Amino acid sequence: MKKNWILVQLLLVISIGRLSAQELKIDGVKMAVRMANSEIKQFPDPWTVDFNPKPVWNYTQGLIAQSMVRLWKVTHQQNYYAYAEKYAIHFIDSAGSILGYKPDEHNIDAVNSGKFLFDIYDTTKDDRYKRAIIFLRDQLKEQPRTSEGGFWHKLRYPNQMWLDGLYMGSPFYAQYAAKFNETAAFDDVVNQFVTVHKHTYNATIGLNYHGWDESKVQKWADPQTGCSPNFWSRAEGWYAMALVDVLDFLPQDHPGRAQLLDILKQVAAGIKKWQDPSTGLWYQVLDQGNRQGNYFEASGSSMFVYALFKAVRKGYIDKEYKEIARKGYEGIVKKLIRENNNGTISLTRCCSVAGLGGTPYRSGTYEYYIGEPVRDNDPKGVGPFIMASLEYNPYWPISMSPFSDSRNHWYGIKDGGNIVNPIANQPVYSESEITKIADNILLYQRNNGGWPKNYDMQAILTGEQIEQLITAKGLDHTTFDNSTTYTHVQYLAQVYTKTSIEKYKDACLRGLKFILKAQYPNGGWPQYYPLETKNYSSHITFNDGAYIGVMETLKKINDNDPMFAFIGNDMRKAVKNAFDKGLECILKCQIVSNGRLTAWCQQHNEFDLKPAWARAYEMPSICNAESAQIALFLMSLDNPDKRVIGAVQSAVKWFNESKIYNTRIKEVSAPPEKSQWRTSTIDKIAVVDSTAPPIWTRYYELETERPLFSDRNSKMLYSLTEVSRERRSGYSWYTYAPQTALDKYPVWQKKWATEKNVLEK
Repeated sequence: MKKNWILVQLLLVISIGRLSAQELKIDGVKMAVRMANSEIKQFPDPWTVDFNPKPVWNYTQGLIAQSMVRLWKVTHQQNYYAYAEKYAIHFIDSAGSILGYKPDEHNIDAVNSGKFLFDIYDTTKDDRYKRAIIFLRDQLKEQPRTSEGGFWHKLRYPNQMWLDGLYMGSPFYAQYAAKFNETAAFDDVVNQFVTVHKHTYNATIGLNYHGWDESKVQKWADPQTGCSPNFWSRAEGWYAMALVDVLDFLPQDHPGRAQLLDILKQVAAGIKKWQDPSTGLWYQVLDQGNRQGNYFEASGSSMFVYALFKAVRKGYIDKEYKEIARKGYEGIVKKLIRENNNGTISLTRCCSVAGLGGTPYRSGTYEYYIGEPVRDNDPKGVGPFIMASLEYNPYWPISMSPFSDSRNHWYGIKDGGNIVNPIANQPVYSESEITKIADNILLYQRNNGGWPKNYDMQAILTGEQIEQLITAKGLDHTTFDNSTTYTHVQYLAQVYTKTSIEKYKDACLRGLKFILKAQYPNGGWPQYYPLETKNYSSHITFNDGAYIGVMETLKKINDNDPMFAFIGNDMRKAVKNAFDKGLECILKCQIVSNGRLTAWCQQHNEFDLKPAWARAYEMPSICNAESAQIALFLMSLDNPDKRVIGAVQSAVKWFNESKIYNTRIKEVSAPPEKSQWRTSTIDKIAVVDSTAPPIWTRYYELETERPLFSDRNSKMLYSLTEVSRERRSGYSWYTYAPQTALDKYPVWQKKWATEKNVLEK
């Protein structure tokens, strides 16, 4: 019976042919995974996704790459990131030049592929991607414009704005402005939407025309308005996606934000108005219903679902639209997804391409739109379908962070050692599985309210194992190390909020009381509590995010995060007191070196707060990885006082001063070398590389501030080559973590520390 139950939960397809939303409990993330896997199988090289015979840099490939990166962020499966990165690696050389790119064509479509590069750059810290991003931004500086400042769609389409172009250029433009602090550009971003909406929106119909010719000379243009004659589904879809994505980056206090929200509400109302009531889908020509030749079109439908779900999730539009999006998504699954004989799935009924003008001439008439080719798996549909699927998943986002990476047993069926569930290694579950995991968390929770580390909370436990856990509840080996205890508290809070099952609330509160009890009078937290035999585990522990993880959990409660809405006033007061003490301890631990504040050590003595030894090769020092996390946490605080501002300024200044240039760490193959701890078949070396981004060593010596290394004998060393190969290859001696703090600093500084920018000479 148990095996049959799991099969019912995990099978996504009951039979060959169309998928039935009625027969299946659709899990959006699993659908996204199936579509992505199918896409990768059909198109192993990402530049071929638009059925291209040769590599090309185009918006369609960028759209697929972006959807893969989003899927990677949800599932943490590296193959999706690798697929996107493969596209970037192929096209972008070490100088940041893009293969085959022709900026003099001023084609705004080509800018779209720059969106996923932000994540590639943030992950790799490879400056080639930053240069490519800047290169694409520079194209927009030269992009021809209408008299009101709207970007032309292409140089060869003079005086024309198409709805497509808003998606191609504006989200990238806004993200660039946010990341590189080009705040003046936000006005320009808003103007793109205001301009195109003013000229293309038909208030009576509730939709936007595909294109607008300011000169009104195009044959397709209305001589009075300059608009094209029809409302094309995918054009409206591009426009809706552009609006919800731009709002991710437009500052909350920007005066144009209200304008964009009003436009989005108008667009959402039009999408709702023209949804087919029986299928939940949308027609190729939106307002022409079942006119002969019209058809339900997959790419526009997917775009609408994505935009509506995201807009509801972000609070931009009323919650009633969630039902519109849900009906649309399930309509796509039922009517437009085909199960193939090889186990893949296809998105059917995608309009291959549509435009205005050009050669051969595209008239924009009804007959033109319904007469364009229709095909399966067009990337302009597949990418939005993957992103819509991620928005659909009704249990997302519940954090899966309390769990060990050792996941030997899953809620899946093993057949001869192979997991039957096709995506069993994804942290995505049905509601019943979420509560089963929560039940496991309750089993592992000790009587003192805390948890032990490095246990797989997702394991399917035998009766004997359950008995062992119940017996062990009286033990006190409980910790904050390796994301333990505070992540369990957050997970249980989310599950209780979704299920209202009291036992999860009770366990969450006991875990929270454990956190408060473990705090030292000076505000710090040890690695383990109750305190064990005197060793480094009793020190105040910033290592591996333990301290900051606890503080972020308390901050969520103080900030009235909805997951903690059930917390009572007395507990909230206790949490506020603990948070304030914890913040005070952070400030007191900041290291003074050569008469100035710098950063923090990974552990500090619990009595005098001085930097302390951890393991034999983890010496008292200035520790940049942990310090970067602390600085980012301090930057997240609203209305920081002078001491917090000073702490951030000092840390950022330290990060900037301690950069190491022209150095790249390479992992190389090496002959097997056996030690008492491990057998190594690799080595790590530092090489000179003028193209390498700035890097930092993990440790800097107190007082001298020299890069510092060590070995299992605790000897101070000053170069990586002096470290034994076992420790050299088995430990992270370098880090890029401070760069994230440096990247976020300019925006923070302009908001909270306007009187001084420590990065200016």
